[in-house]
Amino acid sequence: MKVKKWAFWRLLLAVSIFVLIIYAVIATSVITRNIYIRDLKFELYSFLVVSLCASLLTVLIIWLNKRKDAKFLLRAGLAVFILFVLAYYMLVKPFMLLQLAKQPGEYRTYLTHYKVAHGGRGINNCSGVDVEETLLNREVRVCHIYMHGANESGMASVTRFSNPWVVKIILVEPPK
Repeated sequence: MKVKKWAFWRLLLAVSIFVLIIYAVIATSVITRNIYIRDLKFELYSFLVVSLCASLLTVLIIWLNKRKDAKFLLRAGLAVFILFVLAYYMLVKPFMLLQLAKQPGEYRTYLTHYKVAHGGRGINNCSGVDVEETLLNREVRVCHIYMHGANESGMASVTRFSNPWVVKIILVEPPK
């Protein structure tokens, strides 16, 4: 039986990609769950930079490749775009949120309305509480916070960290 020399490298690449995907899923679903970007323009600009990189890589692949048929060009462009969108949401955005949350800011505690949220399907599929966030001007879900002895809705004390870029919800508890 003939053993190919590149089989080890292919296996190493497959295992590395698998570990990277596992890290990305954990990073997007657990680590950055309670961190929110204050200015959506900032997220749009960062996504546009990633899209520009994807476009440049697509042009480079097309320019270096000898095949110039339309089917290949469409598949290459679509594959690179999908790859970069996944890389943005699973690698770049969590890393960016974690780095921005480390920047200096202030801690503040305030009272706001809350509503108990039960787990379900979709993006916010965790159980916890929905609270009104004053800096974001919207309702956000804080996952895995249980209001022991509290009603389905009412007032809650929210402790948050904020700086000019992000808001991080740290603690939600019944008011004292």
